Amino acid sequence: MGYDLTGSFDLHIHTGPDVIPRKLDDLEMARQAADAGMRGFAVKSHVFPTPGRAAILRALYPELDVVGGIALNREVGGIHADAVEAAAKMGARMLWFPTMDAKAYRKERNDPNWAAGLTALDEDGNVSEEALQVLEVAKRYDLVVGTGHLGGEEAIRLVEAGHKLGLKRMCLTHVTLPVCQMSVEQLNRCVAWGAMSEYSYCHLLSGKCSIEYVVEQIRAIGAEHVYLSTDLGQKNNPYPVEGLLTFCTLLQEHGITDSELDRMLKINPHTLLY
Repeated sequence: MGYDLTGSFDLHIHTGPDVIPRKLDDLEMARQAADAGMRGFAVKSHVFPTPGRAAILRALYPELDVVGGIALNREVGGIHADAVEAAAKMGARMLWFPTMDAKAYRKERNDPNWAAGLTALDEDGNVSEEALQVLEVAKRYDLVVGTGHLGGEEAIRLVEAGHKLGLKRMCLTHVTLPVCQMSVEQLNRCVAWGAMSEYSYCHLLSGKCSIEYVVEQIRAIGAEHVYLSTDLGQKNNPYPVEGLLTFCTLLQEHGITDSELDRMLKINPHTLLY
């Protein structure tokens, strides 16, 4: 069957150098993406901003649109507007609210210190002042705002706040990860506020969700509101390009058409970024 990755994006890849060993480094990822005819990808780190690394890759591979971003974990000061502004001035296109340090994520993983994790909500359950300041910076620099590893309800409130502020580029980060998973009704609420929903191959590999779950949700909210990614780069997993092709094959086998794949891998990621 096969799918032609020419012109596609993968907006969620973990490459080296990193604080843990990765399957491949930035240069190898760029080489593989260029060989596959991809249009671009995002370099993501949980601990360090990546716009500088992305800029170097664009210079070396001008045919690729490589973007960087910042994840708001403790290593960059947590949910901190100054860190986001600095990354934006360096050319970041994406930001993710806390991932590995998210309170909801730590609790789900039975981390004994989960209560010290980061949250976008205040004690009253409203979006915190710090989170609102980050959203304001994101609006000023027209960044893509991802919900990271926030819990479902927490992510919904963040997206609603972003919508009220007039943000145009929001995404529900890998709703394939259990802590991020949402009902179709919840997804459609966020879609109505302008958010896209990201489905990542990594969590099918690890058994955290099924291909049937992914297809059911794509059908329910519409491919026009979805983009696909791999979230790969882990040592024991396939290379991202290989994983993306396998993901596409699985989706095709479950009734997703090539035109829908084009929408979710080529059109929507570009629309989200630009």
